[in-house]
Amino acid sequence: MHFFPLVIIPYVLFFQDCFSHARYNYFKGFLWGFVACPEKKTLTRIAGSCPFLFRHVSGWSRFLAHSEWNLETLQKRLVEFVLSCFEDKLLFLGQYLVAGIDTSLMPIFGQKMAGVQKWHDHSGNADRGGFIRGHHWGLIGLLICHAQQWTCLPLIARLIFGQKNPSWKGTESGIAKANFWDQSLALCFDLKRKVEQGLIVVADAYFSKAPFIKGLYEQGVILVSRMRNDTVGWEEVPTEKKRRRGRPKTKGEKIVLRKLLSVMPLQTAYILRYGNKEIVHFVSIKVLLREIPFAVKIVVVKTASHPLILICSSTDLEAQAIIELYAARFSIETAIEQMKGPLGFSDYQCYTNISFHRFVNLVCFAATWWKTLSLCIPISSWMEGFSPKPHIIQTQTSFGLIRQVIRQYALWQLIFSKSALLANVRKNNILKQQLIRMV
Repeated sequence: MHFFPLVIIPYVLFFQDCFSHARYNYFKGFLWGFVACPEKKTLTRIAGSCPFLFRHVSGWSRFLAHSEWNLETLQKRLVEFVLSCFEDKLLFLGQYLVAGIDTSLMPIFGQKMAGVQKWHDHSGNADRGGFIRGHHWGLIGLLICHAQQWTCLPLIARLIFGQKNPSWKGTESGIAKANFWDQSLALCFDLKRKVEQGLIVVADAYFSKAPFIKGLYEQGVILVSRMRNDTVGWEEVPTEKKRRRGRPKTKGEKIVLRKLLSVMPLQTAYILRYGNKEIVHFVSIKVLLREIPFAVKIVVVKTASHPLILICSSTDLEAQAIIELYAARFSIETAIEQMKGPLGFSDYQCYTNISFHRFVNLVCFAATWWKTLSLCIPISSWMEGFSPKPHIIQTQTSFGLIRQVIRQYALWQLIFSKSALLANVRKNNILKQQLIRMV
């Protein structure tokens, strides 16, 4: 008896060789439970709601803490799966993959978990008191433009360690503590190694710092981000045919970037922003920035209030592409909110490092896998006779709609799989509709 719709079973089998037979069943159980379980995604509730794997919760816990399966291999296979499903649709300008990176704070009150400490809360929510005690996660995923709407497919999550629980890195002189930028760069390089293609990373203004920009530039990764409103730059120094006496100049005239809109002629273009084509007025220029030894491209966008200052570490990208890419950054925030809500990203209650690290990355896996299927195969075709709840308005790729069809399909399998095919069909259909309305 199958509890995944028949049309998506081949996509489940794509990952079968990453596990042994017994562990593969637990993997399917987590994949089913993350989206179908309507409650908090604790191990007890996932184990209790799974209709095809009747194992004690200790077995589910052992799958996370002790079972021998490689998370790196699974993530690599997931990248291959995404690339095979979308092919050239993932490529931006025909040669780059676009990735979004962001961080998220998880309130954790357990004292035994590694990495739990006090973090400054940047959300501006006064009810939190300015600080959160818990975990700090860094996430990165691929961005795809589907039906004129950018969607983020989260692939890798990594715990960011602070001063009280530092992580370490190897240097030429020995071992040193890894700061926030070292750990963020490691997240980007991990994805670059898995995709094996040119990569553009889109990040918010917090990541537009010299260590992060230079680190990505040295590895051939392009960064698109936002600068502070008071940022200044310098013109490039033209090469002189005849060298003058004294020390050569490294920078030209100082430029206040926010004032470029009143100095340079405005350019106009139609840009895809948040699913709509909009007219955008902007100026662009190549400048030098403090502590960055190479020229970057700055795009200043005219808005109703303060100008929007964007930075790109590559001077070859067009200004229109830079604006569109930064507008696509919001999709990773949407993906994080969806994982925190319907998928239980912050519901882990494991104490060992490997357990909660595997749990969080399995949530990322489930989010990407289910979202990819909903984009490639219409959800309405997963189950014959699927009836969504009429009083709930949901998009065709939402996790709420996926939950409805998965639970209805499971109920149909449990009740009608062994009944005669033609035995009082009209009565069975009425009963099916009455039962499905309760799911």
